[in-house]
Amino acid sequence: MDTNPETTFVRRKFTITEELDAELKQMADNNYQGNVSLCLRQSISDHRETLNGNGDLTIRHLIESVAHIEDQIDDLTESVNSFKQQTHPSDGSLSEAEGTGVSLEDAADPAAKQVISVLQKANTPLRVADIIEYVEMQPIDVRQILGYLIDHGHVFTTSGSPPRYYLAKISPSLNDNKNRHRGEYL
Repeated sequence: MDTNPETTFVRRKFTITEELDAELKQMADNNYQGNVSLCLRQSISDHRETLNGNGDLTIRHLIESVAHIEDQIDDLTESVNSFKQQTHPSDGSLSEAEGTGVSLEDAADPAAKQVISVLQKANTPLRVADIIEYVEMQPIDVRQILGYLIDHGHVFTTSGSPPRYYLAKISPSLNDNKNRHRGEYL
């Protein structure tokens, strides 16, 4: 609030409800020694900060939003853990050797067949961009298909950025050719 002694004051006429007038007088009595004008000026200044993204009200809204997001994350985590336990009750994960093999005949979706075919023909794990070069699909579609195949244990990823994708029971190592020689393409 501006407390400069050279500040010019303007007299305003306005109308408020009786309830707001009573509340204004009470706030002025409790906080501003009964000075209603000072109470209004300070209220306007505080509200300006709130509208500009500053102030306690904005912080409270942000805290509530963060708490809501944390609750959603907790709910999603519980859902994922519950789903993992339902689909794999023993230890919850598949190793590369235990992955469920998939063949072109197993895939009902033609787009999934294209992705599987590309992965079967590959000598090394592939990036999404590599797969997209061989199929006529949007990146989002390829990622969704890969997500489905990963969820069902047909495809695994390598660590690293960007991740590379390979079919189950196929070693991601470039130096490990024994799996390829044994014909473990699925």
